[in-house]
Amino acid sequence: IVDRARKWFEPVRAALGPDFVAAYLTGSVLTEGFDPKRSHINLLIVARTLDGPRLDAVARSLPAQRRQPLIEPLFLTRTQIEHSLDAFPIEWIEIQERRLRLDGDDVFGELEVPRTYLRLQCEHELRGKHIRLRQTYLLHHTDAPVLARALRACASGFATLLRTLLRLRGENPPADAGRVIERVAD
Repeated sequence: IVDRARKWFEPVRAALGPDFVAAYLTGSVLTEGFDPKRSHINLLIVARTLDGPRLDAVARSLPAQRRQPLIEPLFLTRTQIEHSLDAFPIEWIEIQERRLRLDGDDVFGELEVPRTYLRLQCEHELRGKHIRLRQTYLLHHTDAPVLARALRACASGFATLLRTLLRLRGENPPADAGRVIERVAD
């Protein structure tokens, strides 16, 4: 997977040229439970700028993907990351704890993610998922495949939120999602 991600990334890095800062593998691809048939390879690419001409160059460089797991890139500038630490604390803490730098500077090594908004974002996400699941049930209560898809679609997001609940208690969450669920249940 690392070799595949690096190969996919080569033309993108060339298109970014001197604006390239870093590239990371993030998310479930770095866990034992990664399922290449159901999950994507999350690739975070950090640039100095992503202005119109640079976006055009990167868009033209993106390699075609024909096999699973698909590489799902996220392009951000370093400034966007630094200015969104309060808006996305869960995401940045998750990346700080689980990342593999493929190339470039270590953007997340020295980054201080404020814990101030962690509870607020966690509550917002949990309440939103609860509302969506309830609405799906009410509208499709007799359609088991729709209900199963809805549960699958939010499962990985719940693992992230459950890790956040443990962090809010001052605990370091286990890497394995099953152990995270057991710990929260306890």
